[in-house]
Amino acid sequence: MLSSTSTAETVPSTTDVTALTITDTPSTITATGKFRVRPVIKKRCPSCNILINKNNLPKHMERKHADQSVLDINETFQLTSQCIDETNGIFAVLKVIKGHGVPLHVQYQTFGENNKVLCESNECQINIDVAQRSGITSYQCMHISAASFCKSLVEQVSLKEDILTEMVRGKWFSEKKKKECLALQQLANSSCVPLSVHTSIGISPAKKFISVFEPNVTAYSRLGRVMVVYNTRLDSWHCPCTKLRRSCLHKYVAKWHLFQTQPELFQTGGSPHKPHSEGDDVADNSHVYPPKGLGLEYMVNYILQNKKIPAVLPEDVCLPSPRKDYPQNLCPIETVCQECPEDVLLGDPMLVTQNATILTNWCIVKDVTTYCKQCPQCGMFYRYQEWKDGLHNFNDHIILDIPLCLTLRNLLQVHTSVSRAVEFLQLTTGVEFPPPDTILHAYLQFEALTDHKYKYSCPTCGDHPPVVIMGVHKQTASPLSENDIEKPPEDFKGEVSLEEFWESLSKEMISQGFVARGWGVIMCPCGIVYSLKCNLRAESPQDFADLLLSWQHMPNVIIYDFAQAFATHTNLRASEKLPFSPFEGCLLEPTQANIELARCGQLNVSLPWLDKKNRVADPHGHPVTGSSNHYVLCDRFHDSSTEDGDVLRKLSLVPQLADKVSSETAEHLFAQMKKNDYFLNMSLPSTHLFLMRNIIHYYNENKASKLSTRSTKSLEIQLTEAVLGTF
Repeated sequence: MLSSTSTAETVPSTTDVTALTITDTPSTITATGKFRVRPVIKKRCPSCNILINKNNLPKHMERKHADQSVLDINETFQLTSQCIDETNGIFAVLKVIKGHGVPLHVQYQTFGENNKVLCESNECQINIDVAQRSGITSYQCMHISAASFCKSLVEQVSLKEDILTEMVRGKWFSEKKKKECLALQQLANSSCVPLSVHTSIGISPAKKFISVFEPNVTAYSRLGRVMVVYNTRLDSWHCPCTKLRRSCLHKYVAKWHLFQTQPELFQTGGSPHKPHSEGDDVADNSHVYPPKGLGLEYMVNYILQNKKIPAVLPEDVCLPSPRKDYPQNLCPIETVCQECPEDVLLGDPMLVTQNATILTNWCIVKDVTTYCKQCPQCGMFYRYQEWKDGLHNFNDHIILDIPLCLTLRNLLQVHTSVSRAVEFLQLTTGVEFPPPDTILHAYLQFEALTDHKYKYSCPTCGDHPPVVIMGVHKQTASPLSENDIEKPPEDFKGEVSLEEFWESLSKEMISQGFVARGWGVIMCPCGIVYSLKCNLRAESPQDFADLLLSWQHMPNVIIYDFAQAFATHTNLRASEKLPFSPFEGCLLEPTQANIELARCGQLNVSLPWLDKKNRVADPHGHPVTGSSNHYVLCDRFHDSSTEDGDVLRKLSLVPQLADKVSSETAEHLFAQMKKNDYFLNMSLPSTHLFLMRNIIHYYNENKASKLSTRSTKSLEIQLTEAVLGTF
């Protein structure tokens, strides 16, 4: 109602300006067009010091700064809960008031002969026990209190065997797992408890919470149930009974439940369909995939033998179409290991990236998710590689549409390079493609997998023509010079297996999508490079052994990612003197007692000669330390993943190295050298070698100059170069 007069509320003049702030804001308009001003009183929060409306301060304190353990749970304020087993009084209750916690189980059964009031939380159960010993029998934690006010009941779902059979037929899991699921269902029915219940009390809509029956009472299933969590965005499953990315019976039952109740989450392509937000690649798997060493060799051999692309492709795969729907989730179709003698079920799909791209003649499809699988027994990895879908997976991050591969093939036939083809595609589509070298490697990998029949035979003259004509093309040059090729051994008879040669070259093209061989370096902790070698194999111990065995004095401590393999290989190479001893380069004898102490963090191995040279040098001892012991240790980025005897190779076990060695030194060098790749990779081999040596030489000069300048300023003396440096 409009007022004909203008009034204002008065504020006491004695108000503390540090506590209250008055802001005049218009609240009402009078009939004459004037404003009726009513002051807004604001007050600072004593906890977070923000300025807030005085009337809103109590609610702000309750929501943001209240202690959850003392909140009064009542009918109007309580944790969200649902009853999942009415017969036995089992409830699912949110673990926390704020945040995205996983629901926990609570048993609140106050009727019948067996009265039970239990909370799955270990902290709550301790508080309940203390309260009972203190005579406070009426004490209830906030989860139990929330269950006492619960009015929501989950609708029970009876899982059907037909759905399970369909999943087995779709190779979601094996027949053996089907029998285990049915046995658990029968046991749940005989115990009069639901096998699985999907609760909807989770805060995050991207997560599905399924409570699964567990007959054994353990630390993770105190009330006979476990909560399985499925993240639809990351396509990850979590169960408290096992580690991440490990399969278990509870996860299979949860998949069975969702497959029946929400089939839209699943696709026949091999991975659940899920919306996902933009984000970086998940780093959990970066340390295991792509594999290296023998793991990479096994994976490449499997792809070459089992993922061949037909030389003559079906018409529906060859023809490009701008209206084609490309899958957003690419997961390997294998469900059991193809290398193990028994049918070993592969682990759950592991996320490789959410930012893969599919390159086509018309556009670039972004935000594609790729997965890999691993055999839990032999450790072999499997990746998506299905030409029948019209796609060629290069490196799990870049996927080529097969019509694009055929376009590049045809352009090469009319003397158009891949770099010009990429430039043409960018002008046509208006989007930026990956570098031409990357596209070239992807295309060569596609050709290496194609099942070509290299006949090189004339249908008229046959395999052995009586007349031939020879010539030389003078306008081109081989990428190799004569000096780049090693001389053959003296017993070489000139016989070479063409099949083995071309197969090895094909494997090299395929491995381009997994790893680049690059250079191997040996440097001191200060970052000065001592040895440099162009690797013949991907992160192979052989190449580093070549370098170290050429040294006059081998270092006492070598830090390498694959310490065990390197020590074993080097000792086999030089078995007459065993370069790495004692204990094959381990810090202590790998007994069970030492391993347990190292795992518990109760072991330190002092190497005093690193700080002060031994008074009496060992025979063949190092000139700086006087010790003849040689150890191979794991750097800090990898020592947490070591197992068994490798825990005795942890760098952190040696106190003398704890504050003197930074394992990031090599990474800094590689980050700088990566900037040179674009022109080094385009150089001839001899030019590449010379440039690399020259660049590293000047890198060492600049690094040494900075170290000398810093030391001179610190010590205020002019340092002279020593014949033998100190650590």
